[in-house]
Amino acid sequence: MPSDPRVQQALDALAEPIRSFRSTLANTSEQIRLLISTRVEHNGSTVEVARAELGEFAAGRIDAERMAKLFAHVEPPKIEHADVVVRALSVCNELIARRENLFRVVVAEGDDMSAAVGRALADIGRAFATTRIVELVTQGQYRASEHAALLDVHPFERWSRAERKVDLPLVICVAGRDLRIGRLADFLDRSVALVLVVDGEAPPAPLARLITPGVLVIQTADPQELEWIARHDGPRVLALMPTNAAQFRHDPAAGPTPADRIVITHLPDKQPRRLGVSSGFQQREDLAQLEALAAGSGTSTRSAAGSETPAAKVETRETNAPRPALTTDAPIGEPASVASPMDAVDKLSTWLLEQADLTGPA
Repeated sequence: MPSDPRVQQALDALAEPIRSFRSTLANTSEQIRLLISTRVEHNGSTVEVARAELGEFAAGRIDAERMAKLFAHVEPPKIEHADVVVRALSVCNELIARRENLFRVVVAEGDDMSAAVGRALADIGRAFATTRIVELVTQGQYRASEHAALLDVHPFERWSRAERKVDLPLVICVAGRDLRIGRLADFLDRSVALVLVVDGEAPPAPLARLITPGVLVIQTADPQELEWIARHDGPRVLALMPTNAAQFRHDPAAGPTPADRIVITHLPDKQPRRLGVSSGFQQREDLAQLEALAAGSGTSTRSAAGSETPAAKVETRETNAPRPALTTDAPIGEPASVASPMDAVDKLSTWLLEQADLTGPA
């Protein structure tokens, strides 16, 4: 499945949010590294440190003790729980090193797809946890019994409002018989983008269960439809399905009613049969729900006898709305350059205070 060309097509379509997430994570890593450098490794100047830094030329000319006292006034106090901050940096670098693989989930045959997605998001959530941890440490509010586990796993249900606003893509490789869609709705919040790459025989219209007014839902066999999910701002889910499955699009911006928003381009000819845990009755209900929602839309549908009404013209939309960054206002790009250690420490403290959302889950 990972070698399926559709997987790379999906990752390419989501390249911009992937790049944005990784770039901001790299910036976070650089800021934590700077904090370690200024408040852990080179903190607490002593007379010996001052003499060593001044060198032999200063001997007899500069008062090292006085200089050490001056340094002590300039440098910020040494932080406690420095080992936790070092571990936060390690987590950042680990996530960065995984590159596109961080945003790809391969569901083992017979596994619970929603559970696999939940584990992947909890893993990605550690990127947010690093910011929380460093803020707690610098504010003197870190408690190992309460906060240490954040760097191991940060489940989606515990993400804050700010964290759920991040444009976060995930490509999910799954067998058709394992398409248990219902619980996937739990993750369609704010700016989450899910692409399902489906292999083998599948239920005809599983994504019909995910149609709600504000969610872009696309079920298609055409990878070109990925353009829609790349452009849309807000929760969205797209499934690349076998050609004999239903193909439709629910576009939240297309109108006020489901009939306005749904375009159906294909319905299967054959009656569905049991597949995995999905019975024939359940699959027929999915199809019936899809057709009921689209009733009166004037879109193309195919009956069981094979007749087809004229297809509605499919148009793409351009969206220029800015994408949200991670929990920092730092420009997207390479890790921030540093003018001076002290200036950077001040900026990091301000950034953590302003951007870290510690109000709890949404």
